[in-house]
This record gives sequence, C-alpha cells and structure tokens, in this order.
Amino acid sequence: MLRESGLDTLVFRIAMTPPVAPGALSPFVFDMAADMRVEFTHPKDQALGIVNSLVVDELAGRTLCLGGGERNRLRYREFMNMAFAAMGLPELPRSAFGDSLFMTDWVDSEQSQAILDYQRRNVSQYFDEVAQELGAARHLIKRLGPALNPVVLAHSRHHAQAEGKEPRLPNAYRALVTARRALKAAKSYL
Repeated sequence: MLRESGLDTLVFRIAMTPPVAPGALSPFVFDMAADMRVEFTHPKDQALGIVNSLVVDELAGRTLCLGGGERNRLRYREFMNMAFAAMGLPELPRSAFGDSLFMTDWVDSEQSQAILDYQRRNVSQYFDEVAQELGAARHLIKRLGPALNPVVLAHSRHHAQAEGKEPRLPNAYRALVTARRALKAAKSYL
C-alpha cells in the first residue's frame, strides 16, 4: 500500500531497543522463551540511524533493518540475566521463562550500518548505563539480591508452575490490568 501510494517512503524494522531507565517488572517479561533469539540495539544508536537517514537521498522506497549487529545478538534468558545483574540481582533459572516466541530475532543490519553508520554501543555498555541509572540503590539491591530473588520469581507464572504452586502475583497483575482497562472504558462512557 505504501509503495503504491507514490510517496517517498523509508521503512525501518527496528530490533529490540529497551529504554535505559529501569521500569516496573511485569509478569509479561517471563512469558518469552528462554532460548529465543534477540538482537539488542541501544536507543541512542537507533536514534542516530534514523537521524542519519534524513541526509541520505538514495533511501526512498527501501526497507532497512536497524539492529545492533552481530556483537549484540543474544538469547533472551542471557539478556534478561544481564539486565538483572546490572540491577544487582542474581541470575534467574530457566524455569522462570515460558515458551512463547515473540516477533523478534536477529536481524541483518549490515546494509543499514553501511549506509547510516549508527552502531556505536554494545549490550555491555548499555547495562553499565542501566547500573549507573540506579545509582546507590544498586548497591543496596545487590546486598539484598538473594532475598529479593523470590520476589522477582513471584512475577513468573512459569516458575510457580514448575514449583507446583499457584502463580498468585501474575494472576493479581492480570486482574489489576483488566480492572484498569474496565475503568478506562467506563470513564469514556461517563
């Protein structure tokens, strides 16, 4: 449809690009398959690629994959354990993760890198930034890490099921999300 419109277009397919600022832990992050392939890209690198595209004329009508390159290709569990380590938390067991595959994979970003020259940062640099963002709280979390691990694992329905327990926190989270959506829908009718 875009191509048929006659407009000059450029489509980016963007690899996994999480924010640097830590967010709230959602049970959703545990639904993904531990061995699923993910390619990390730093948000600043994605932005640089997009900005650089504004001054390159021969991109009209193309689709480019923006990714972090070969050095930033990981398995999901490896990425998540790096994230938890950056926050000062211990590694999570395989049982914490589900088996759902999501629309993510390693991407071929050689062409976009050759044209846009945007890949500057690797996943280790990103997690250094995440650790810095936490500041002094990271040292406290690191000391409490082993005690916090059960709290983190409580977010995983998969781990609860592997332990033969009822996944209380994910169920409560799902109920809260449903209630919020219902309230939002009700407000639109009032």
